[in-house]
Amino acid sequence: MITIAYDLLLPEFNKGIYFFAVSLGWFAVVGMTLVAIAGILRNKINGIWILAHRLSFGVFLMALVHAQMIGSEAKNGLWFVTHLCLAGAVIAALVRRFTSRA
Repeated sequence: MITIAYDLLLPEFNKGIYFFAVSLGWFAVVGMTLVAIAGILRNKINGIWILAHRLSFGVFLMALVHAQMIGSEAKNGLWFVTHLCLAGAVIAALVRRFTSRA
């Protein structure tokens, strides 16, 4: 009989910083998967691509925070600066998008 440990797939935000970062990464992976599926189905289902594209900015920021918190290579100063620049670019794009409406 095969046993699947479903509890390992559930996010845990209250067990410390490591589990918080892993849970954030889990949500980022699920979000990226949904964005990819929406991209594949964009011609078949109207409107799904627009919503997925808007949500992809948040998913990208979650992935960056996860990488910075848990990635051992992210401790290098160059990666930290790269993550800051990427996060800044996404935030600037969001600010420009939502403040440029006339």
